[in-house]
Amino acid sequence: KDCKNIDQWLDYHRSMGISKFYIRLEDSISSLLNYLKSQPDVYIQLGESSGYDEYNMIVKRQQLWVIEALILANRDNIGWLIHIDADELLHGDLNTIRQLPKDIEQFYMFN
Repeated sequence: KDCKNIDQWLDYHRSMGISKFYIRLEDSISSLLNYLKSQPDVYIQLGESSGYDEYNMIVKRQQLWVIEALILANRDNIGWLIHIDADELLHGDLNTIRQLPKDIEQFYMFN
């Protein structure tokens, strides 16, 4: 919803080696949407919050979006999909992820 400093967030993750961003943007403001549309490595899905049972509904929307993003990432030949919110930053060495055995399909990182 309120993605402050999204330009810095994207640049930070690009500097780590992230090459594609699949972003679900809810209740967006036009300046943010226009900025994200101008980024060639960003795929955007627009959505709206219902305002009803907000916690449970956002979890459900996130689950559905991850499934769709997995399909998109597979189409784009992306090896790994990392799900993080706009108020979170990935930390660490992505080579650790890239070097995981091919039979590992999923892992969890705790913050």
